[in-house]
Formats: sequence, structure tokens, C-alpha cells
Amino acid sequence: ASDWIFTKSLTLIIPPHQDIEIFLTRVRKEFLSRAHNGGNIPENLRPLAEALAVQCFLNEYVYSQSLEEEEWVEDLIIEARKGQDSLIQYLPIISCYIPIHEVISNKDTFINYPITEDESQALIEVQFSQIEQERLIKTRLVENKGITNTVSLAVQAMYEENPYPRYRYADFTNPTMTRPVPYFISNETTTSDLPFTPELSAPGSRPRILIAGCGTGNQIINASRYKNAQITAIDLSKSSLAYAQRTAQMYGMSNIQFHHLDILDASQLKQSFDVIECGGVLHHMDDPARGLASLTQQLKPGGFIKIGLYSALARRAISSARNTIQKLGIESTPRGIRKFRQDIFNGQLEQIKGIAVAINDFYSLSECRDLCFHVQEHQFSTDSLKTLLNNANLVFCGFMLPTEIKTAYQQQYPEDSDADSLDCWGEFERQNQSIFQSMYQFWARKPA
Repeated sequence: ASDWIFTKSLTLIIPPHQDIEIFLTRVRKEFLSRAHNGGNIPENLRPLAEALAVQCFLNEYVYSQSLEEEEWVEDLIIEARKGQDSLIQYLPIISCYIPIHEVISNKDTFINYPITEDESQALIEVQFSQIEQERLIKTRLVENKGITNTVSLAVQAMYEENPYPRYRYADFTNPTMTRPVPYFISNETTTSDLPFTPELSAPGSRPRILIAGCGTGNQIINASRYKNAQITAIDLSKSSLAYAQRTAQMYGMSNIQFHHLDILDASQLKQSFDVIECGGVLHHMDDPARGLASLTQQLKPGGFIKIGLYSALARRAISSARNTIQKLGIESTPRGIRKFRQDIFNGQLEQIKGIAVAINDFYSLSECRDLCFHVQEHQFSTDSLKTLLNNANLVFCGFMLPTEIKTAYQQQYPEDSDADSLDCWGEFERQNQSIFQSMYQFWARKPA
């Protein structure tokens, strides 16, 4: 509790480790048990309790909790509403189980809460102030054509309940450090001598970028790396868009337009784009090919699109987990997801225990839901990627992979100097089945 690096870390990152989660779950219950029995939080432990409350909010209360704990929390809420002293005493413990904004609707209620440490400031900020900002943003979002596709509506409902992912800080590039778009495409692809249009390469150009399926905004913040970019971001979920717009405002990004819109209706934007980014989205659509066609219609000739899609080979463990969930009838509710995870920790689902070790997404409620409980999922092979791109009239420009994997590939296939043969990559993946665990991620080009 006296280690500020430890408490600070709890307010910033989600540690993806079973032992850490078990330890923090026990610490949380100890705080609750002490309060239930009339004890106060010692002042030297208050920052730890507040940091733990922020951690629980970041992972969306994914830790298992007993019915006894739920009853004790309800009792504490009743006590906290009796007066300021009780509220100040019990708020950190309550908010380890339930976010403040679900307990308190009026910020004046805790106006006297002592903001004495970074941890207390973070607690009020993430569990109340930022939620209030997002509620206001949602009322002002630009809404285009209403969403009608059945699968799109189911996916929308999922992300309204669990905006994905929840984070506090993203990979932002200071405006003084930005670079032209071709710099990044050239460095992330394997194809040499790519042709770039003047809209992308000319000095002083202002490329139009579309982030299709922006979620909570990580991709938007990452796109701050593009020099002079004019960014448009679309998503099905208003909750996700509000989160994305709040974080963009936090970083001072004023070059973004947000639209509540289905990818299938991208033509409603009445714009064409030099670059489109669509990572981890098309495989959750009813018809990924139709979704890609809708985007490529908005991509300028000579423009580039960055795509992320699930690999069937790399997701075998996830497919096994999804089959187990379906077979056992486990619901995608917070209670269902918590029990599913606890059964894995307890060894009751031995056949899929590997996902708790290998995949960080297992350690957050929304990310675990997205990982194992998604309402719609397609998976691809290099062969089906080739068909998808050919049908969309797109030219494959190479996978985005660590240097050591690219080097190993080129040693095995020296004749493929640009490393853009999907046939060869198919052979290579069959020999190294985990290389695309984080998705097939690649750039493609629309011929001029």
C-alpha cells in the first residue's frame, strides 16, 4: 500500500495475470469485510482502496464476487446514503464493486470527498466525471441513416452495453512529431516502390482518413501520427463514440468528425477518402465482403486501406472456448462471464484453460465478451483473404508483423522478395500457426 508505483499502476493498466487477479480479489473482499463489520479504512490504506476501485472500473468489474459480497455492498450503499461521513468512508469500497455514477446521480453529493491523492482524483474522474462528459457527448452525436441490418443491430446492442475496449491512455503522437501517411504505409508493408497519389505524398497535402468501426477511439488516437490528416470516425455504438470523442478531446485532437453510422451505409458520408482503417470490424459483420465493398466505394483510386481480420488457425483455442460456452449455455452477462472465467481459474474447464495464460483480453469484461462471447464472428484463411481482396479489386501490400517473423518468412521464401504472396504465407502459417494470433493485419491498395 505504501508503494506508489503499485497503486499508480492499478489506476492505469489492467495486469493480465491470474495470480494478480486472485490477490486483488482477496484484497477487495478484505476491505469489504472490514467495512461490513463496522471498521474504517485506515488512512494509510485509503489510496490502495481508491486505486483498486479504479482498477475494478477499468476491468469492468470482471473479478468474481459472491452473493454474500453483493449483499454486503447493498448494505454499505444504504449506510453511505445516510450522510457525508458515511459516504466518504464507504465510497472507495462500494466503487470496487459498483461504479460511482450508478450509485450517485448528483455530483454535489460527494462535493466534500477528500481529493488528497492521485488515486482519489482518478477515482472521481473515471467513475463519475468522465461518464458525465460521455452522456453529454451522446446527446450531440451526428446521426446519419438509421441502422437496419439485423446483425448490425445485435452487434450495436452488445457494444452499447460494453464499449470496447476501456482504457485511460492511448498512443498519441504530438503534432510536432507527425509524419506524412506514406512514411507509415511504406514502413508497415513489405511491397517496395508503392505508388502514392498527390493527396498523400505532395508537400502540404491534407489526406482524408476514415476510421471505420472506431470503437472507443484507440485507432483514432493512434491516427494522430498522420501529418495534416482530416479524420472521420464512424461506429454503430453511441456509447463507444462518446468514449472516443471524450478521449480525443482529452488529447486536444480537433481534426475529427464523429458519425453514428453502420459501415454498410458509409456512402451516407458523401465523401471519398485517401486512407481507410478498419481493424477488427469486418469479421463481426453479417457479410464481411459486403462491408468491405461499402468501404472501397468510398476509397479514392490509388488509396490505401488497413484491415484486421481473424485467422481461423490462430483462433483455434478461442473457437474451442466459444463452442464450450455454447454447449454449456453460458450467458454473456457480467455474472455469466465472471463464472466462466472463475471456472477456468478453478480448473473446471481444463480443455480451454490456455486462453487465461496466452490472451490479455481475458482480463477485462468487455474484452473477454468480445473475445469469447461475440454475437457474430467470421474467421479467415490466407485463401479466403485472397478471394475477399480480389472480389473487392484490392491489391495486397503485405502483412504487418514483427521483423523477426518477416525475416524468417523471407529466409524460407527468398523468391517472394516483397513478401506479398498469400499462397506462400498460407504455407508459412500452417507451419507456424500462432503468428497471426492478434489477427491478420495488412495494408491493401485500390488501383488508380
